[in-house]
Amino acid sequence: MGGRKEARQGLIAEKFLIDWLNNKFFLDQNYLDVCKSKGIEFPKNPYALKPKNRKKCDIKIISRSGNNSSLCITLKTITNASFHQIDRRWLDKWARILDMPQNIYNIFTDAIKRVAENGNACFILPKDREIVKEFLNSNLTKIMREIFKADEEDVKVLAIYNVATNKICFFDLEEVIEYFAKSEITFSNKGIIKIGEFITIQRKGGNGSHIRMKKTDLRHPGNQLQFKFKPLEFMKSCLNYSLIKKTCCFEVEVSNT
Repeated sequence: MGGRKEARQGLIAEKFLIDWLNNKFFLDQNYLDVCKSKGIEFPKNPYALKPKNRKKCDIKIISRSGNNSSLCITLKTITNASFHQIDRRWLDKWARILDMPQNIYNIFTDAIKRVAENGNACFILPKDREIVKEFLNSNLTKIMREIFKADEEDVKVLAIYNVATNKICFFDLEEVIEYFAKSEITFSNKGIIKIGEFITIQRKGGNGSHIRMKKTDLRHPGNQLQFKFKPLEFMKSCLNYSLIKKTCCFEVEVSNT
């Protein structure tokens, strides 16, 4: 239920921000100049719209000047939840993308099944953590690119919108990817993989009674690998410590009419 509510809030925020961009933000050259000075450059005479059939592109910015320039924004809306899902997919897909060695694949398979059987079980066991860490470190740039962009190369901006404070920040996505690709990999007491302070990897979970297969079956939708992100904490740290240099933030004016 939490995931559905989060998705609904995200869609509402998308519609609201598209309207705000087109009717306020893009009409004020001062906003665009501030972004450009910070390294975030939008197409000339920009217009925002909701793209169709895209996974990572939440808002597309096109040029109304007819020069075919465009870029995509991946949007994270801050709600009450601390963690937000940023990606989920099957282990077999990750195995193909990362050319995963069999021993690493087996470790993740065992981890998924173990937690599926017992929600309190440890995900990555202490004995396996060093080899998992080494594998992830060697593939971290590719992993970050996958979870933020997938194969959508026009996704160039990460936007984080805090509904409670009506504040939005635009971040250069390449710099965000580079930042996370250099992050330290650690593990929680329960073996959840932590990428820096803001991203985790775990079994997705959700063992609904309507699913007619064993929880330990790798085809069970709860057995996908899930990447979760702390957008509020990331946004605060960026504002306080300038983690990402190419950043511009604004107050979103809400109409009372």
